[in-house]
Amino acid sequence: IKLWDGDEYKGTRFYGPYIEQNASLPVISCTQRTDSSVFGTTLTLSAFTDFLFEQYVSPSGYSFVFNSQGNLIAHPREPSVTVAKRGKNQEIWFLPMEQSTRAEVQATGEAFNQKSKTLFFEHHMLQVEEHQFILRVTPIDHFGIQLFLAVVAPASDFSGGFSQLQKKSTIAAIIAIIAALVISLILARQMSNSLFMLSQSARRVQSLDFSEGPELKSVFLEIDTLIR
Repeated sequence: IKLWDGDEYKGTRFYGPYIEQNASLPVISCTQRTDSSVFGTTLTLSAFTDFLFEQYVSPSGYSFVFNSQGNLIAHPREPSVTVAKRGKNQEIWFLPMEQSTRAEVQATGEAFNQKSKTLFFEHHMLQVEEHQFILRVTPIDHFGIQLFLAVVAPASDFSGGFSQLQKKSTIAAIIAIIAALVISLILARQMSNSLFMLSQSARRVQSLDFSEGPELKSVFLEIDTLIR
């Protein structure tokens, strides 16, 4: 690896992805230059993928990395990098986003090709078949490397709680309406019985029948007062 060209680069510089010859693994290197020395570290793409897998986005959301050619560099849910031999040399093959088995990755690739730089640093809605996804793309543009970090999650991950609350509220309202109807029917029947007994008592008085009749009572104060 050509670390430095004179004093052209100072500070932090990234390289790769490339194949580390001793381990025959795809890696990314990072070097840090100071006034008197150079420090470096190497990270395998598999370790980088594991790191992405551990990052919690939402119940069904995740993040992945792709390059400016539209190839997947690291994806936590599907193999994206293959090391193949061609003669004496080894080459890295990256999975093109349009060949991904995940529809949201394909849609991200299409959005990247169409919107390019306008896709960065903002949330966008992706329509994938019958589902909506929230997408945010951030460039990882450091000296020597240009990659893009995509975070994608189903919109239902964020609206699901509201939908469940709305569903519970609807069920509670239906139960309350049914209970109110039952109570109103009971009260209406009691009132009609009381009025019927009162009308019978009035007919006896009208026909000059002052004999003692059955005791009349009503749960309704107004009707009970009229009876007495």
